[in-house]
Amino acid sequence: MKISIIIPVYNVAQYVEECLRSVMSQTYKGDMECLIVDDCGTDDSIDIAERVIRDYQGPIQFRILHHSQNCGLSAARNTGIHEATGDYLYFMDSDDSIIPECLELMADMLKKYPQADIVQAGALSEYDFLDIEKKDLPEYSDDRAWIKTTILQRFVIPLTSWNKLISKSFIDIYRLSFRENLIHEDELFNFFLAKHVRSIAFLKKNTYRYRVLRPNGIMQSAKEEISDTNMLKIAEICIDNMDDFCYEEQYQFIMGILYERYFTMFKPKMKKRIRVLFRKLQKKVSRNRSFVLLTLQLPYTRLLNIIEHRLWIYKKLLGV
Repeated sequence: MKISIIIPVYNVAQYVEECLRSVMSQTYKGDMECLIVDDCGTDDSIDIAERVIRDYQGPIQFRILHHSQNCGLSAARNTGIHEATGDYLYFMDSDDSIIPECLELMADMLKKYPQADIVQAGALSEYDFLDIEKKDLPEYSDDRAWIKTTILQRFVIPLTSWNKLISKSFIDIYRLSFRENLIHEDELFNFFLAKHVRSIAFLKKNTYRYRVLRPNGIMQSAKEEISDTNMLKIAEICIDNMDDFCYEEQYQFIMGILYERYFTMFKPKMKKRIRVLFRKLQKKVSRNRSFVLLTLQLPYTRLLNIIEHRLWIYKKLLGV
């Protein structure tokens, strides 16, 4: 079984060597390739990567793929997907690192559950939702409804593309890729991932070291506005691509995005945009007969709670 590690590189001179050294230290004995995607940064990240690779004498096949101009993280990952020759893909950020046993342990899960589309492991981080060791998750599931529901809950299964071992044939069959010119692309990628995953295995170990980088105060405000604008674009794409399977969970996923931003944004233009998307979502939901019937079949007390909650949200979002 061959694993393709995909690492986009952009202005990470301070961290890229540590990242690559962690890949070189992997104990997995199967075939591995590491695709480093040069996204045309302005520092010497690629020079450092080339030096580290030049001195490497191990079995991993390293390749540097050069973009002609800066295209963004999503495009870099898509380049890696297109060029990968492995049976499984493993995305990694170039300012992070992995423990030596990471890929060996994940590959062992595939030996145990060869039908799994994805193996998910946890991460060492200050964010608890990335710590899979603390979560009550099964070692394996092929319950599609449970898988889709759990992915869409956002913080049960880590909503990241990195630290997942994903079947390349699964990616190819469903033509999965990262939407370009967006940030928070992992949220959208996982929304579409949830549509198609038939089986998933969980490695109950934190194998990934996630580095939290703090933006400086001068840039923080501008970055937050770009972030919120992108999340609203993602919400609209999700609305346009809702399907009938686990409809309520998709609705809640999208509502979570809209609700969270409405109460943290202060610009009237942004709030107006959220109200437009909210109306679009309600219009879409009202046309789904199965969702309406499902709601009507709920126990009376739960239905009443849902109605009261939605009325409260309507009043807040629409300014009623």
